[in-house]
Amino acid sequence: MNDMSIVKKSFVSYIDKIILNNKVSHCYLIEIDDYDKDFSYVMSFIKMILFHQTSDHLDSLDASIVSQVDNGDYPDIMVIEPDGNWIKKSQLMALQKEYSNKSLIGTKRFYIIKNAECLNAASANTMLKFLEEPEDNVYAFLVTDNRYHVLD
Repeated sequence: MNDMSIVKKSFVSYIDKIILNNKVSHCYLIEIDDYDKDFSYVMSFIKMILFHQTSDHLDSLDASIVSQVDNGDYPDIMVIEPDGNWIKKSQLMALQKEYSNKSLIGTKRFYIIKNAECLNAASANTMLKFLEEPEDNVYAFLVTDNRYHVLD
């Protein structure tokens, strides 16, 4: 078993424990090596939270919802990516406005900030209050390829 598969197995095991012990946090900083290959782990984590199931049961989940999540069509998942070189304050304000409304499908909503290291001081400050005073059943995933480049 190579080092990468050990890390991935450890990640899935960690997430399973979180789900089983009902200890899901409102925010996670996740470092991945390759967005194309590893982003599926973030999406699996979301599916596990959405259905409150461990990785062992991911195959038995509601196929239509899983398909929506996998295709990026699930209305209660919002993905923020850099607009140019940075994630802009206006993008995060739009996220906050959208998430001040009720969920479209269920009770759980998710937002993913890809390339979290692209949060500049203004956008990070906009994010801070949203993270410090989280709404119930709103989960944040800050995803980066280098956690040391993300603002504190």
